[in-house]
Amino acid sequence: VSQALPGWTVKLPAPGMDAITWMGQTVYESGGALAFVLFTGVSILPLKLTLGDCITRGVAAFYLRARSRSFRKWVDRIESLHLLTWVLRAGLLAAALRIAPPLTALG
Repeated sequence: VSQALPGWTVKLPAPGMDAITWMGQTVYESGGALAFVLFTGVSILPLKLTLGDCITRGVAAFYLRARSRSFRKWVDRIESLHLLTWVLRAGLLAAALRIAPPLTALG
């Protein structure tokens, strides 16, 4: 697609870089800190969170921290923004729990 659009260029990821890190870096480099925080910190949250979502996101987070050297190096460079995304997520979760109806017993 980029070849068909005049003036549009694509920066390919470095060899060995995972897609999640590449996406985050691209957003940060293209839109700055605010775009990064809004895109990676807020927009990725689903409207309804299921157990499957939690498991998938937990495995992805573990993989990135344990296995992706490119992610760890990049997060070291933007640590304060990365932490801000977690603070925003925690705030949104707290707000959602506060307004959520009480859980009822299954049965």
